[in-house]
Amino acid sequence: MRKIVTGVWMLVCIAMGVGRWLDLVNYTDTQTGFLTGSHLLRYLILLVAVLGIMATSFYMPQKSRNLMGQCAPQGWLAALTGVVFAALGGLVLVQPENQVWDFVLAALWLACGVWMLLLARSRFTQEFEAPTTSSSMGIVGTLGFYIFTIQQFAVQPTGIARISPTICGLTTLVCLVFCTGQVRVAYVPGGKTARCLWRYGLMAFLFATCLNLPDAVFWYWMNEIQLIELLQSVALAVVGLMGLVYAFTLTEPSKAIPDQL
Repeated sequence: MRKIVTGVWMLVCIAMGVGRWLDLVNYTDTQTGFLTGSHLLRYLILLVAVLGIMATSFYMPQKSRNLMGQCAPQGWLAALTGVVFAALGGLVLVQPENQVWDFVLAALWLACGVWMLLLARSRFTQEFEAPTTSSSMGIVGTLGFYIFTIQQFAVQPTGIARISPTICGLTTLVCLVFCTGQVRVAYVPGGKTARCLWRYGLMAFLFATCLNLPDAVFWYWMNEIQLIELLQSVALAVVGLMGLVYAFTLTEPSKAIPDQL
């Protein structure tokens, strides 16, 4: 039943992504980025979806056996995410715009790629095995999300009528929370974290894959953003796909505890 509920939320997220694309094509001023019509209605729909995901997460198990041993789907998506971020870091490194900032960000994306590949390897082992002996690599691997989140909120122009920058900022924030949760369970798998990871994994899918990616494709199509910005959104979208896979796999409770809410 929990997988069915998760599947329903997946369809809701996809429907919101389709709606966002139609909103961009039909109700957005491409010169200013402002929306036509009620922007408060868009935020209200988004708020209802987020609150719905948070409420539904309490139906999911607090512990899951798929955080305590082998889980190939999580491993494959972590590996894909690692390859994508390593490639992104390489591209930023060879085509920097702001040399100092971009070199730092490129190094952090490369570290993220290495961390995700290490995490992927640990998800293929039969018994629980931490990716590294110390959590330092996980912290460094997610540091790029911290920096990128700060960049989105501090540098990008935002406004209540300009939804695209707001969605991008929220996307990086949700991906940061989800990936930070991954670091925790990679080294402390017995905690009651499955419910939290389900929640933020599904939110990452909603924001990064279903909302932010259509935004980036649209604005790149309009020649308003650079290729590297589109590729960063693609990388975040892959994190969203990983979040969706985690959400589906975390519906299975741990055998060590009763299957309860």
